[in-house]
Amino acid sequence: MAVQNLFSEAEVTIGPWIEKGFYYDFDMKLLFTQKHLRKIKTELLARIYHLYELLYTPHINKLGLWKTSEHYYFYKENIYYQMQIEEELYHNLPTN
Repeated sequence: MAVQNLFSEAEVTIGPWIEKGFYYDFDMKLLFTQKHLRKIKTELLARIYHLYELLYTPHINKLGLWKTSEHYYFYKENIYYQMQIEEELYHNLPTN
């Protein structure tokens, strides 16, 4: 992990629960400062770019979302991809 790579004394623990999981917590004497957090972020991003290839994919959403945002009405003549899943229409708009 990025934090353990920067701070070898850090022991990973489970932090507070949230709606979709939990936060990681770290057992260590040092309190993180903004400077530490910037270093951690840099380390995380370096690991992501080193381990994963950046991939761009189109945004495919339900027709209702495109209508709510009004993208559908503006681009409806140029829609080039549409699919139906379980009676719901999904579109890929030309803005992608």
